[in-house]
Amino acid sequence: MVVVLAAALVALLVVYLVRGPTPPTEPQPGPAPAPTSALRDPRPPATAERAKVLRVYDGDTMTVTPIGGGEGQSVRLIGIDTPELRPAQCYGKEAAQALRELARPGSTVTLAPDRARKDRYGRWLRYVWNERGVFVNGALAREGAAYALAIKPDVTHQDLFAALVGEARARHRGLWGSCPDPRPPMHGPRPT
Repeated sequence: MVVVLAAALVALLVVYLVRGPTPPTEPQPGPAPAPTSALRDPRPPATAERAKVLRVYDGDTMTVTPIGGGEGQSVRLIGIDTPELRPAQCYGKEAAQALRELARPGSTVTLAPDRARKDRYGRWLRYVWNERGVFVNGALAREGAAYALAIKPDVTHQDLFAALVGEARARHRGLWGSCPDPRPPMHGPRPT
C-alpha cells in the first residue's frame, strides 16, 4: 500500500515537473461576489432612543413619537438622500414605499444621533433601526432607494453608505436600474 502511494506521488511530481503549474483559469461570468464584511451594518448604541412611527413623509423623513412620552418629532435619516416626491423625481414614490416597509407606521424604531441632533429645519437627525434590528439608513442605500449624503459633522457611517450605494449602482438595484439618468436631488451639499 505504501509503495502504491509513493508511486502515485512520484507520478504526480513528474507530471508537475514536465508540464509546470496549471495556468490560472479566466474569470467566469456570473453573479458578482457577495458583499464584503466591511459592509456590515452597525448596531444601535446603548444610548439610543426608542420611538413609535407615526407617519412616513418620503424616503428619508418620518414623524415619530418618543416612547415614554413627548410630542411627535420629524426625523431626517442621516447619511442618505432619496429622490423627492415633490417635485416628483424618478423613484421618489418607490423610495417612500421602501421606508414605509422598513419602518411601518405604528411600529417601534430605535433612533441614534450622530454629532448634530437637529438640522436647520428643526428635524431630528438620526440613524434608525427597525423592530427586526435592520439598519434602515443602510437598507435604503443597499436597496438602491437612496444616494449617499455626507454632511459634516454627521459622517460616522459615510464610508458604509458610499459602499452600499456603489454596490446598488453596480448591480442596477432600485433607482440605478429604473431611472434613465439617476441624479441626486439638488439641495444642500451634493451627494455622492
